[in-house]
Amino acid sequence: MDGYLPDETTLTKKVSGWVRGNLVFGGLIGLAVDAISGGMAQLLEKHTALVFTPQRIGKFQRKLTCVKP
Repeated sequence: MDGYLPDETTLTKKVSGWVRGNLVFGGLIGLAVDAISGGMAQLLEKHTALVFTPQRIGKFQRKLTCVKP
């Protein structure tokens, strides 16, 4: 977002347990519906938060520095 420092997070996903049910009961149609709708993946995080830090504080511009590992 303009005016804010960049922030990022990582979301982890796993294959939903319903995929096995589709393999047994739903067949290819059930798998196709889950693949199209995104139902094959389940996010492991229940809550995710990002911090919006403004680039400007008062009249002063915050200095951005890049640290290489």
